[in-house]
Amino acid sequence: MEDDMVMTMRGISGLLRSGRGQSRILEAVLAAAIIFIVFSVSSFLVRASDVRVLQERGDLDRLGYNVLHRLVESGAYGEIMERAGSQPELAELHLKDALQRALPQSIYFNLTITECDGLTLMTLPINPRNIHGDPIPNQLEVSSTSLIYTSRDGRIYLITLTLMREGGN
Repeated sequence: MEDDMVMTMRGISGLLRSGRGQSRILEAVLAAAIIFIVFSVSSFLVRASDVRVLQERGDLDRLGYNVLHRLVESGAYGEIMERAGSQPELAELHLKDALQRALPQSIYFNLTITECDGLTLMTLPINPRNIHGDPIPNQLEVSSTSLIYTSRDGRIYLITLTLMREGGN
């Protein structure tokens, strides 16, 4: 009987030791799962911050199209381009003024006008912009919007408006 009791105690003691080993394995598995979850969540959060830049690009595209469309539909662009033949400096000044009034102050712009004459393309010397020197070093996004305009006298122009918003990294 005493031998049976000693055997039972040794059996219980062996079970306890094997239980400790199992608990260590369980702890290691839980720690690995927690580390995996933390890395997964952090990589998701880093990717989620890129959505802001994509949204900003869409906003700039929409703004550029709306501004060009408003200039053409209101007739302001047609009037300015009629004067451009005789006074290109004045036309550039009027276009720059119209763009500055239509765009928020935090937006930088560059307008390029190309005349399409048959098979040749000629960039006009009218280039209104509020960017001086190199582009902004810490810009978030750049958007370029193009519009084809046909004047009353049949001239075809490709108008390209490039917009930039200054921002942090």
